[in-house]
Amino acid sequence: MIREGISEYLEKQENMICIAAKSSVEHFLAVLNDETVPDVILMDIGLPGMSGISGMKLITEKYPLVSIIMFTVYNDSHKIFESLCAGASANDTRTGATSPTATAAMKISKTTPSRKIRS
Repeated sequence: MIREGISEYLEKQENMICIAAKSSVEHFLAVLNDETVPDVILMDIGLPGMSGISGMKLITEKYPLVSIIMFTVYNDSHKIFESLCAGASANDTRTGATSPTATAAMKISKTTPSRKIRS
C-alpha cells in the first residue's frame, strides 16, 4: 500500500519516472541489469526475505553510482545507522508525508528529466 502510494506520487512529479515498484529485494534484483539500473532507489529497511540493508550492499557493489534512500516504519537508530554505514544516501522514517522523499530523490538525481527513480 505504501509502495503504490509513493510510486503514484513520484509519477506525478515533473522530473521523475518510477519505472518499477517491487515488494522485495529478490524481486528487484530479478529485473536489475545494466539496462535498467536507476539513478535513485527508494528501499525499505525491513523487507520480506533479504533485508533492504543487505540488498543495498549487493546493489552498490555492482552499481556504485546508484543512490539509495532507505525507508523504515521504525524509529530504530541502530538500523538507520547501519543503513548509512552500508552506503545509504539518505533515510526517511515514513511519517506519512511523501514530499520530503521526493525532494531528496530530486536532489540526489540532480532533477534531470532523464533520471529514473525506482521504489
